[in-house]
Amino acid sequence: MTSLFVFVLKLLFLLVLLYSNSASTHNEPIIYKLTISSKEQDRGYFSADTSHLNQFTLLPPRSFNQQSEPNLAIECVKNSKTKSITFGEAINCEQIKWQVSFRSADNHDTDLSKQSNFYSGEGWWVLFEWDQLPRINSNDEITVCANIIRTQQNKCHPLPNINQPPLIFIFGQSASMFELGKQSINVYTDTSGKTLLNNENISSLIKQYHYIMSLFVEDAPKLTTIDLAWVGISKEHQVLGGAAGVSSYVSNYIIEDERVTTESQKRLFWITGHETFHMLTPYQYPLWMSESLAHYYGYKSLTQTTQPNKDLVSQWEINKSKFPFADTGLYQAHKKVSNDHNMMYYPLFYEKGAAFWQELDNHLQKKNHSLDQILPLLAQSTDHNGRFRTSLIKTLEQLIGTDEIETLLLKYL
Repeated sequence: MTSLFVFVLKLLFLLVLLYSNSASTHNEPIIYKLTISSKEQDRGYFSADTSHLNQFTLLPPRSFNQQSEPNLAIECVKNSKTKSITFGEAINCEQIKWQVSFRSADNHDTDLSKQSNFYSGEGWWVLFEWDQLPRINSNDEITVCANIIRTQQNKCHPLPNINQPPLIFIFGQSASMFELGKQSINVYTDTSGKTLLNNENISSLIKQYHYIMSLFVEDAPKLTTIDLAWVGISKEHQVLGGAAGVSSYVSNYIIEDERVTTESQKRLFWITGHETFHMLTPYQYPLWMSESLAHYYGYKSLTQTTQPNKDLVSQWEINKSKFPFADTGLYQAHKKVSNDHNMMYYPLFYEKGAAFWQELDNHLQKKNHSLDQILPLLAQSTDHNGRFRTSLIKTLEQLIGTDEIETLLLKYL
């Protein structure tokens, strides 16, 4: 009986050891290595050692366009043989590899809101996670590393989980770096954009960061490094875009007659404030709120510099005739975009939404309050359709008055 008991204990110990080894092996971090050669600036080669995973399933990458099918050719290498991988099927590979492409941004025609990979002749690249980085089932510890052969530069960043903002991976030769408290800010820009990196503009940028960080002082993500990229786009394209990731963002500025105008600089810093709000906010707002708040705080952050606050309420009244759905409330616009995927209503989030927040903020400030103070409350007080809960409406009534909030709700929402 004693020998049987000892045997069972040994067997249990062996099983626990095997399970422990298997689990630790399975959860060992995966490194996605991206190699850029000096001869092919427009192409990158990914590889990852998966020999320790045994059997695993490769999941498709997150997509910017949720309606599109993944179009990424990934190969499995085992015993010196290569075969194509199908997403969702169990595989056993020593290595996986695939290619990604980059488009030159030096022609002043890159709309950053499209979120497509690009590179600058100044020696830096931007990789967007969308449709580029597959995931591995049951493994959240994936790190993306870039190696530029000609300079031997290496840079790594964890792949965010699926509930976080995307990875916008900026790597290569930065144009400027400055410290902001415990954070390092790396600025990447194209040739024309270098004229923007004067002391006055850097000072303005720091003031913007300080202000937006102060909005989320207790809940803001703890970032040690922030990367930002400025890319010029010709005025004739009539777009001015940007995008924010988990610890980085990209912004367009306007090129007019081959130069950066004063007005273009102002618009760049507004976009910068907009994308910084997206990047730093820890709150999950409904889509219409997320975009309209970022739009408003892009302008409000400029008041920390030498620029006066723009009258967005009057601007909306003047320009709303140009919007085909101007009379549509923001709740309905949110439904049209989120449920029906009708992007015709999306511009309302920016113009009409920002006007709403400014008018509400004006009322709050008259009562010695501020929209800044209730940003956490806004995130907690909306339903799954993006509508204000009754509790939030009552709070706003107490802060600015029943008639005032009813007028605002009717006018905008």
